[in-house]
Amino acid sequence: MKKMLIKTIAWIAVIILLPYGCYKSFQTEIGTAETAEAAIISGLPTNATEIQYYLPGAFGPNRVYEFKTTEEEFIKWVERERSKDPNVGEIEVRGFRMLRYSPSKESLDWVVIDNGLYSSWHYTDQGKYFGFDRSTLKAYFWSHTR
Repeated sequence: MKKMLIKTIAWIAVIILLPYGCYKSFQTEIGTAETAEAAIISGLPTNATEIQYYLPGAFGPNRVYEFKTTEEEFIKWVERERSKDPNVGEIEVRGFRMLRYSPSKESLDWVVIDNGLYSSWHYTDQGKYFGFDRSTLKAYFWSHTR
């Protein structure tokens, strides 16, 4: 009798929790954090502030976030990422455009940077892009998959 009760409770838990877990995994998460320590994104520079992110649920193609930091910390951050993924290119000084989340439009939008630092890797329909706007001291990250 006790085994049957445990099995029944286990099945009820699976029946309730599985759909909830699937539902949560497909939800896009949009938010902000004041500091790197408070952010749900790991690996940011420790001095990152004013963090804004758009993290898609399962199968969402674009992941974007931005934050304030110094140029020196941006370079260190990209170099750390390059050590994990050697496909990411050298940092270049150049203008670029970067996909970002626009809270005012409540959608993804492009930002154009005239004087910045930029590093990227892409292959067919996937890529990682790192950008830094020298005039606003804002760093941008965008990755996309199929």
